[in-house]
Amino acid sequence: MAEIARDEGFRLNGAKTRAMARSARQQLCGVVVNEHPNVPRREYDLLKAILHDAARNGPAAANRGDHPDFRAHRLGRIAWVEQLNPPRGQRLRERFEAISWAHP
Repeated sequence: MAEIARDEGFRLNGAKTRAMARSARQQLCGVVVNEHPNVPRREYDLLKAILHDAARNGPAAANRGDHPDFRAHRLGRIAWVEQLNPPRGQRLRERFEAISWAHP
């Protein structure tokens, strides 16, 4: 791999390069890349929990980070999941669409 990268004109940073076992989670730029690109389980579970909280207690209660456009931020994260894993992303989008986003 290193030789191919060098042949293509890239320089490798040895401090950022490591071999990863097949059985371990191989993550690159926040994306799990073992068999196919996927969202890390922790990210997916956190997003699902936030959507659950927004559905039960309202978006304002779920916006613990006080994000100025919480709805758009969540929708962007869902779009990211949909790109990597469409079935999981679709399930999140269904949860998102079930939330009442009307302002009080």
